[in-house]
Amino acid sequence: MTAATPAADGTLRVVVNAKVLSAAGGTNLGNVLFTYDIKPEAEVAVHWRLDWTASDTRLWEEGLKFSLPASQTHMRWLREAFFTDYPAGHLGEPAGEADASQVQFRASKRKLQWLTLTDRTGQGVALLPVAGVPLTGRANSSEVNRTTLFASREVAGPQDFSGGWVSGHDIRADKDQPLSGAFILRAIVP
Repeated sequence: MTAATPAADGTLRVVVNAKVLSAAGGTNLGNVLFTYDIKPEAEVAVHWRLDWTASDTRLWEEGLKFSLPASQTHMRWLREAFFTDYPAGHLGEPAGEADASQVQFRASKRKLQWLTLTDRTGQGVALLPVAGVPLTGRANSSEVNRTTLFASREVAGPQDFSGGWVSGHDIRADKDQPLSGAFILRAIVP
Protein backbone atom coordinates (compact mmCIF):
# COMPACT_ATOMS: atom_id res chain seq x y z
CA MET A 1 0.00 0.00 0.00
CA THR A 2 1.27 3.46 -0.88
CA ALA A 3 -0.18 6.84 0.08
CA ALA A 4 0.97 10.40 -0.64
CA THR A 5 -0.09 13.44 1.39
CA PRO A 6 0.94 17.06 0.69
CA ALA A 7 1.63 19.41 3.62
CA ALA A 8 1.14 23.18 3.82
CA ASP A 9 4.92 23.81 3.69
CA GLY A 10 5.24 22.02 0.33
CA THR A 11 6.51 18.74 1.80
CA LEU A 12 5.08 15.62 0.21
CA ARG A 13 4.80 12.64 2.58
CA VAL A 14 4.89 9.27 0.86
CA VAL A 15 4.12 6.21 2.99
CA VAL A 16 4.82 2.72 1.70
CA ASN A 17 3.80 -0.42 3.55
CA ALA A 18 5.24 -3.63 2.09
CA LYS A 19 5.87 -7.28 2.85
CA VAL A 20 9.42 -8.49 3.33
CA LEU A 21 9.92 -11.67 1.31
CA SER A 22 12.71 -14.24 1.52
CA ALA A 23 13.05 -13.98 -2.29
CA ALA A 24 10.84 -12.94 -5.20
CA GLY A 25 7.62 -14.88 -4.61
CA GLY A 26 9.11 -16.35 -1.39
CA THR A 27 7.76 -16.65 2.12
CA ASN A 28 6.75 -13.56 4.10
CA LEU A 29 9.32 -12.64 6.77
CA GLY A 30 7.64 -9.49 8.03
CA ASN A 31 6.37 -6.07 7.10
CA VAL A 32 8.22 -2.83 6.54
CA LEU A 33 6.82 0.69 6.69
CA PHE A 34 8.71 3.46 4.86
CA THR A 35 7.93 7.15 5.29
CA TYR A 36 9.55 9.59 2.86
CA ASP A 37 9.11 13.31 3.57
CA ILE A 38 10.11 14.93 0.27
CA LYS A 39 10.87 18.62 0.85
CA PRO A 40 10.89 21.39 -1.76
CA GLU A 41 14.56 22.16 -1.07
CA ALA A 42 15.70 18.80 -2.58
CA GLU A 43 15.85 16.90 0.69
CA VAL A 44 14.20 13.63 1.67
CA ALA A 45 13.78 12.57 5.29
CA VAL A 46 13.56 8.77 5.36
CA HIS A 47 12.09 6.77 8.26
CA TRP A 48 11.59 3.02 8.24
CA ARG A 49 10.29 0.37 10.61
CA LEU A 50 10.62 -3.39 10.19
CA ASP A 51 8.16 -5.65 12.01
CA TRP A 52 9.70 -9.13 11.83
CA THR A 53 7.14 -11.99 11.89
CA ALA A 54 9.31 -14.99 10.90
CA SER A 55 11.50 -17.05 13.23
CA ASP A 56 14.03 -15.05 15.23
CA THR A 57 17.31 -14.58 13.37
CA ARG A 58 20.43 -12.44 13.10
CA LEU A 59 20.98 -9.90 10.33
CA TRP A 60 24.17 -8.57 8.74
CA GLU A 61 22.73 -5.15 8.05
CA GLU A 62 19.58 -3.14 8.72
CA GLY A 63 18.76 -0.26 6.43
CA LEU A 64 18.05 0.68 2.82
CA LYS A 65 19.96 0.78 -0.44
CA PHE A 66 19.51 3.24 -3.28
CA SER A 67 20.54 3.10 -6.92
CA LEU A 68 22.32 6.26 -8.04
CA PRO A 69 23.87 7.25 -11.37
CA ALA A 70 27.03 5.29 -12.20
CA SER A 71 28.93 8.59 -12.44
CA GLN A 72 28.69 9.12 -8.66
CA THR A 73 31.99 7.51 -7.77
CA HIS A 74 33.63 10.04 -5.42
CA MET A 75 32.95 9.69 -1.69
CA ARG A 76 33.81 11.98 1.20
CA TRP A 77 32.86 11.46 4.85
CA LEU A 78 33.18 12.64 8.44
CA ARG A 79 32.41 10.29 11.31
CA GLU A 80 33.04 9.74 14.98
CA ALA A 81 35.99 7.40 15.38
CA PHE A 82 37.05 5.02 18.13
CA PHE A 83 40.68 6.17 18.12
CA THR A 84 42.13 9.66 17.72
CA ASP A 85 44.78 8.80 15.14
CA TYR A 86 44.66 6.53 12.10
CA PRO A 87 47.22 6.00 9.34
CA ALA A 88 46.33 7.75 6.06
CA GLY A 89 44.04 5.57 3.97
CA HIS A 90 43.03 3.38 6.95
CA LEU A 91 39.51 1.93 6.72
CA GLY A 92 38.59 3.43 10.09
CA GLU A 93 39.81 6.99 9.56
CA PRO A 94 37.32 9.58 10.83
CA ALA A 95 37.48 11.82 7.76
CA GLY A 96 38.45 10.94 4.27
CA GLU A 97 37.69 10.58 0.63
CA ALA A 98 37.88 7.73 -1.82
CA ASP A 99 36.86 6.88 -5.34
CA ALA A 100 35.10 3.73 -6.47
CA SER A 101 38.36 1.89 -7.18
CA GLN A 102 39.42 2.04 -3.52
CA VAL A 103 38.37 -0.34 -0.76
CA GLN A 104 37.42 2.63 1.50
CA PHE A 105 34.55 3.34 -0.92
CA ARG A 106 32.98 -0.06 -0.14
CA ALA A 107 33.90 -0.17 3.55
CA SER A 108 31.19 0.62 6.11
CA LYS A 109 31.56 3.89 7.98
CA ARG A 110 29.82 3.87 11.36
CA LYS A 111 28.67 6.87 13.39
CA LEU A 112 28.51 9.16 10.38
CA GLN A 113 28.15 12.90 10.73
CA TRP A 114 27.85 13.07 6.94
CA LEU A 115 28.77 11.18 3.77
CA THR A 116 28.65 12.47 0.20
CA LEU A 117 28.63 10.67 -3.14
CA THR A 118 29.30 12.88 -6.15
CA ASP A 119 30.37 12.81 -9.75
CA ARG A 120 33.49 14.63 -11.00
CA THR A 121 31.56 17.94 -11.24
CA GLY A 122 30.53 17.77 -7.56
CA GLN A 123 26.87 16.92 -8.23
CA GLY A 124 25.41 14.14 -6.13
CA VAL A 125 23.82 13.34 -2.81
CA ALA A 126 24.60 13.83 0.89
CA LEU A 127 23.65 11.24 3.49
CA LEU A 128 22.99 12.85 6.89
CA PRO A 129 21.95 11.43 10.27
CA VAL A 130 18.75 12.23 12.13
CA ALA A 131 19.36 13.28 15.74
CA GLY A 132 19.63 10.30 18.06
CA VAL A 133 19.67 7.65 15.32
CA PRO A 134 22.99 5.95 14.48
CA LEU A 135 23.97 6.06 10.80
CA THR A 136 26.30 3.79 8.84
CA GLY A 137 27.01 4.22 5.15
CA ARG A 138 28.94 2.67 2.30
CA ALA A 139 28.71 2.40 -1.48
CA ASN A 140 29.38 -0.03 -4.29
CA SER A 141 29.92 0.73 -7.96
CA SER A 142 30.54 -2.79 -9.25
CA GLU A 143 27.07 -3.09 -10.75
CA VAL A 144 26.54 -2.06 -14.36
CA ASN A 145 25.23 1.48 -14.94
CA ARG A 146 24.74 2.42 -11.29
CA THR A 147 26.31 3.15 -7.95
CA THR A 148 24.57 1.73 -4.91
CA LEU A 149 24.41 3.73 -1.68
CA PHE A 150 23.74 1.77 1.50
CA ALA A 151 22.25 3.73 4.41
CA SER A 152 22.05 1.61 7.55
CA ARG A 153 21.39 1.94 11.21
CA GLU A 154 23.95 -0.76 11.91
CA VAL A 155 26.15 -3.36 10.25
CA ALA A 156 27.11 -6.53 12.08
CA GLY A 157 30.58 -7.97 11.78
CA PRO A 158 31.71 -11.55 11.30
CA GLN A 159 32.21 -13.82 14.30
CA ASP A 160 36.01 -13.83 14.39
CA PHE A 161 38.88 -12.57 16.57
CA SER A 162 36.87 -9.48 17.51
CA GLY A 163 34.17 -11.57 19.20
CA GLY A 164 33.49 -9.31 22.19
CA TRP A 165 33.17 -6.21 20.05
CA VAL A 166 31.04 -8.02 17.45
CA SER A 167 28.59 -9.27 20.09
CA GLY A 168 27.86 -5.65 21.00
CA HIS A 169 26.91 -4.98 17.37
CA ASP A 170 24.77 -8.07 16.85
CA ILE A 171 21.56 -7.31 14.95
CA ARG A 172 18.66 -9.48 16.03
CA ALA A 173 15.42 -9.70 14.09
CA ASP A 174 12.98 -11.01 16.70
CA LYS A 175 9.20 -11.24 16.68
CA ASP A 176 7.57 -8.34 18.54
CA GLN A 177 10.85 -6.35 18.57
CA PRO A 178 10.65 -3.87 15.67
CA LEU A 179 13.79 -2.51 14.06
CA SER A 180 13.79 1.07 12.82
CA GLY A 181 16.00 3.79 11.45
CA ALA A 182 16.06 7.24 9.90
CA PHE A 183 18.34 9.44 7.83
CA ILE A 184 18.26 12.36 5.40
CA LEU A 185 19.22 12.42 1.73
CA ARG A 186 20.03 15.87 0.36
CA ALA A 187 20.83 16.80 -3.23
CA ILE A 188 24.22 18.41 -3.87
CA VAL A 189 24.32 20.82 -6.79
CA PRO A 190 27.62 22.66 -7.38
